[in-house]
Amino acid sequence: MAEKNNKLAKLLRDIVSYVKSNPVKSLVLLLFICLSLYLKISEANVGLDDEFPGSDPWAYDINAKQFLKGEAPINPLFNPLETIYLSIVYFFFGPNHMIARYIQIIFSFLIALFLYNFTKRFFGETAGYLAALMSLVHPWIVFYSAHLWTEFWLIFLLSLMLYWYALLVKRKSSWKNWLFFGVVSAIASLSKAWALAFPAVLITFMIYYENNKKINFVFLKRWLIASIVCVAGAAIIIAPWSIYATKTQGYPVLINANSGLNFYLGNNPKPMIWMTSDYNWEYLYSVDLPEGNCGELLNKSAGTNFEVYYRNKCGSKYSTNYILHNPSKFISKIWKFTWGYWLFPNLQAFQRLIKAPTSLLIQQWFFWIFMVIGIIISIKKWKVFLPFYLLALIIWFSFAITVYLARYKAGVTPLEILFAAGGLAVTLSVISQLLKSR
Repeated sequence: MAEKNNKLAKLLRDIVSYVKSNPVKSLVLLLFICLSLYLKISEANVGLDDEFPGSDPWAYDINAKQFLKGEAPINPLFNPLETIYLSIVYFFFGPNHMIARYIQIIFSFLIALFLYNFTKRFFGETAGYLAALMSLVHPWIVFYSAHLWTEFWLIFLLSLMLYWYALLVKRKSSWKNWLFFGVVSAIASLSKAWALAFPAVLITFMIYYENNKKINFVFLKRWLIASIVCVAGAAIIIAPWSIYATKTQGYPVLINANSGLNFYLGNNPKPMIWMTSDYNWEYLYSVDLPEGNCGELLNKSAGTNFEVYYRNKCGSKYSTNYILHNPSKFISKIWKFTWGYWLFPNLQAFQRLIKAPTSLLIQQWFFWIFMVIGIIISIKKWKVFLPFYLLALIIWFSFAITVYLARYKAGVTPLEILFAAGGLAVTLSVISQLLKSR
């Protein structure tokens, strides 16, 4: 107990010392924390009366109740980690989904701390400070912190991975630390299975970076062994959900479409679809979908929610045909999935600036200010950063194409692969490199 008190006292002394030596930075950080809290609480009070499937009240009440009664949740494999979290909150606080939102908001500030430590370790104090500020007002983190979507805990775990990786490098990568990193990776996979690909891309690049452009195969072997063990553990944990989904849907994964959710209730042969257009939601249940030639239906339904249903129904053999007959749409989608969504989130908000909520505008403008600063610096130092940009482009673009093709077979969307968490890490790395070069 005395040792813990000493650590706490030391932490408080360090904070006081930092504030005294950096009064301006401390004031700016405090303002960003207050702004972040305002944005997240404002966002948390949006859509409280929605009762369609997929909304926060609906997901909280239905999924948590079923899980606590020992029944399989309606949408289990899509978000097992979120279902467990909601069930725990429901057990202690009952039918009050706002408590679950506020708990997430509290944890969201740890994301800034994790990203600060990671970026500081590799790119210096200034870059770490900027990373923390950016994460406090980043549109995706603000949105997911305030809503009961599985992405929040995935972002949280991925930021924890970044933080722990910095500790791994600092501590010369002991087996204990590697296994902890692998456990976090496995838990993150319960939120989104593709999370296991995130540390693979990150660490492969960092191993190269840390060893002066020479891959350390011993370092890589340790990570691979730890990851394989933890992937196997995650597979065992997630097996009940996979078996349930296979029995009820006929395939081991549930579909997350880029424009909405498409999933089945029990053995109902007709899909339950909900769509979004601007800020208006329309809920469709037991829709009678037309029958016909699979190739023709896929082409006609391209870009709509129905495309997901036909793609799953018709199988993967039509994916190549779709791409050959729609090259412009394919290229457009790849652009959106790689750069459009994480680099320029919510672009449509700029088309309706007058109608957009104040909190959304604040998020957008702060994010764009950070990006413009980074772009200006990179233009001045373009020779230094051109290889870095090309490397990032090759990794993410090729990754998106691979997953886009796999999407037709497994129902996994590129948007899930390349959403905010992965994009945020790359963005922070780019800006950090820019700051380091000055």
